[in-house]
Amino acid sequence: MLIFSKHALKRIAERKLSAEQVSLTADAPDKLHRKDDEYQAIKLFGNKVVIVIYSLSGGVKFIITAWETKKIKKYLP
Repeated sequence: MLIFSKHALKRIAERKLSAEQVSLTADAPDKLHRKDDEYQAIKLFGNKVVIVIYSLSGGVKFIITAWETKKIKKYLP
């Protein structure tokens, strides 16, 4: 289950990200990093990478923020 913070919803709208891409990135990332209680999920979509930051509690992913970039090699070397 995914829950989106107000900040995440605002950033997703501002950055014109697809909710489907954000969900796919969080649920089935190509690469996943963990730092303390936060996760950075990374997924390639064509010529761009979507990055989602979330925390996990009791099987629920709380989406903190998300963005996309074309700097593929920086995130998926």
